[in-house]
Amino acid sequence: MSKILIKLFRIISSKRLALLIISLFIILCIPATIIPQNRTAGFYESTYPSAVARLITAAGFDHMFSSAAFLILSAAFSVNLASCTARRIAGHRKRTRRTFGADIIHLGLLILMAGAIVSSQTKEEAVLFLNEGDSLTLPSGKYLNITDFQFDRWDDGRPKDWITTVEIAAAPDKPGDVVSIEVNKPLRIDGLVIYQSGYRPAPVPGKYSSGLMINRDRGKILQLISFIITGIGFIWLLLEKRRKK
Repeated sequence: MSKILIKLFRIISSKRLALLIISLFIILCIPATIIPQNRTAGFYESTYPSAVARLITAAGFDHMFSSAAFLILSAAFSVNLASCTARRIAGHRKRTRRTFGADIIHLGLLILMAGAIVSSQTKEEAVLFLNEGDSLTLPSGKYLNITDFQFDRWDDGRPKDWITTVEIAAAPDKPGDVVSIEVNKPLRIDGLVIYQSGYRPAPVPGKYSSGLMINRDRGKILQLISFIITGIGFIWLLLEKRRKK
């Protein structure tokens, strides 16, 4: 029984399993990076061809970081990382020469997991439908004043683009810097990311209200740091292997 447990522990803590999980993470992150996350079904239908939009929503590519596949991989990676770390600590006691590449990778991945936890616990997101003349108060105390909403269509009537023109000003009734918020061109300001996510008929006949998704993710900076550290770790590991040769 003990031999079976030891063999199972070696498999769980193996570098091959870690590389497999990391590769799957990268594969999942590619569509999550390209495809805007957590938008309405109407957003994907208006942005992508119908077949692609259906595939995105059916496969969970619209909420990749909270999908079952990503959560299962996260759990598997946490177990692998913990067991691998325990195995390395035990192995360092027997070695006269230490290598640091894998340790740096482990550090980067631990920070990534911390960033994911921070994001899942503190991420704030809201969708607001605003009309021309409406204002939002930003964390800095400035105002985001809605001055115009443009709804462009293709010749066949399908939505082509939604563009909200705003002014960032010191007060709701004062002029400021003019900025456009478009599909796939969000506004980043005061730690917020403001996306153009949709529309709906406005109270005024013939007009539309602009749907803006406001996102604050405090875990993003940790995730960025983790990518940098993990990349350094991989380079360090490759250099260590070359020296051994």
